[in-house]
Amino acid sequence: MSWYEKVVGVKQDKKAFREYRARGNALPTEYRTAWQEIEWYVWHFGSMDGSLDLLNDIVTLFESAAAEGRSVLDITGSDVAGFCDGLIEEWKGRTWQGEERRKFNERFSKKLAEAQSAEAKPERSPGDQA
Repeated sequence: MSWYEKVVGVKQDKKAFREYRARGNALPTEYRTAWQEIEWYVWHFGSMDGSLDLLNDIVTLFESAAAEGRSVLDITGSDVAGFCDGLIEEWKGRTWQGEERRKFNERFSKKLAEAQSAEAKPERSPGDQA
């Protein structure tokens, strides 16, 4: 990647972040307060690629719910940390790390099933007839 591409990329990231913050700050008071707290939680406990995408999705969700006249607790429930943890886990699955975890689990399950199958088969001695 050239230095020019790096500079342009940084500028685009900053622009996307400023747009996200403007949308969050434009939320109604109840939603803005919840968004600020959830943003803090995601930055502190999420620490993953795609955190800004996740936060953008939360702002979109809050914008829609506010337009429908719903309470923020209708969206998050009373366990807001649990709500955040669920979103973080879902987003982790969308990253390359999440994809690698999924592949690892599939490979592990397959190899374990093969090992269990091989163990379940009785060994034949050379004198046994088939």
